[in-house]
Amino acid sequence: MSCSPNPATCRTAAAATVMLAAWLLAMPSMAAEPPEGVWDLIDLTTLILRLKLFLSDFWMLVEWIAWLTGAAAVVIGVNAAGRRADQGPGQGGWAGPIAWMLSGFALLSIPKLVDSLTATMIPGQWTHATSQIFSTAPNLMAAFDGAAAAETIVGILRIIQFIGFLAVFRGILLLNAAAQPAQRATVGAGMTHLAGGALAVNISAVLGILDGLISA
Repeated sequence: MSCSPNPATCRTAAAATVMLAAWLLAMPSMAAEPPEGVWDLIDLTTLILRLKLFLSDFWMLVEWIAWLTGAAAVVIGVNAAGRRADQGPGQGGWAGPIAWMLSGFALLSIPKLVDSLTATMIPGQWTHATSQIFSTAPNLMAAFDGAAAAETIVGILRIIQFIGFLAVFRGILLLNAAAQPAQRATVGAGMTHLAGGALAVNISAVLGILDGLISA
């Protein structure tokens, strides 16, 4: 294949070929026997379990990113407050610097923030552990029988928790942006992300409450 007309296209095709080969090597059952249907291409349980294992390490990375972002936000807020104090109203109001500092502190302690939001919205003692979902919501989980089904459900719930964590992260950033001049972000969007994200992180508690309502 000649790369002279468009080298970028050739490099992209080569990268895609390498990724496809790596995927086939990682999923030998796919390459061993041609599937009959589209859904047979992927073993859903295996895919979810691999994604769950990946999220375990990636979640820690995102928490570090949140911590570093929070530290940077606090520094930006302190500097902005210093400029506002030295140069007066010409540097804008106090809302911007205060929002930077508050969002920074929230990101520095985002796990505790999620716990506080959950305690506010969902009273009582609930566990974050998705592995306990079959005892937390036995009626809802009664239809899922077998080890493979259990592992799949736990993996799906873990993915939902990670999406919720990202939503809380984004909600803090949206609230900060809403306080800055010339920004289109709204407080409502930030609060929606915070509330929805906290509920997603505590999906086991949410399902437990639904299970209680169904069995009542």
